Amino acid sequence: MISWRVVSQMRQMRRARDERGMTLIELAVVIAVMGTLLSIAIGAVFRARMAANEGAALAGLRTINTAQFQYQSSCGAGLYAASLLVLGTKPSGEAEAFLNGALGDEVSPTRSGYVFTLEMGQGGAAGTNDCNGTPTISRYYASAAPESNKTGNRSFATNQAGTLWEDLNPVPPTEPFGPPAQLAK
Repeated sequence: MISWRVVSQMRQMRRARDERGMTLIELAVVIAVMGTLLSIAIGAVFRARMAANEGAALAGLRTINTAQFQYQSSCGAGLYAASLLVLGTKPSGEAEAFLNGALGDEVSPTRSGYVFTLEMGQGGAAGTNDCNGTPTISRYYASAAPESNKTGNRSFATNQAGTLWEDLNPVPPTEPFGPPAQLAK
């Protein structure tokens, strides 16, 4: 017959074993669940970063449109700047350039994973010199293309009409704008 003392010792051993921690199977399940949650979170962060880059590209093109319209009305004699560098140059007698910051410092700057360009638009022609003595153009085309497929999925373009267009591939929409390009959202 089992004595009371033996039963008590067995209960203590069982309690000690139960309090030691998790089994290997339980640990594997916890690691698998945490891995799944982490992979979902990383994907969400990646998509959010791409959306932010695409939003910054649209904002950059809006800024270029605004700078071109200011340039046209004050320095370009009704015509447009031929490059982002021209928009980034202060007109004589003015305190600020039409395009401040990194967009006006290079010919094709890269901002937030997008490469920006500015060139003569379809049907455009060279114009007279502006208030700084720089040649102008009658029509412009500006675009923003993703640097890689990790920085964005869409590409964007605009021209002197001021409307922003998007294409669901890394090559910016071309003029004249229309399908497969669509109005930017």
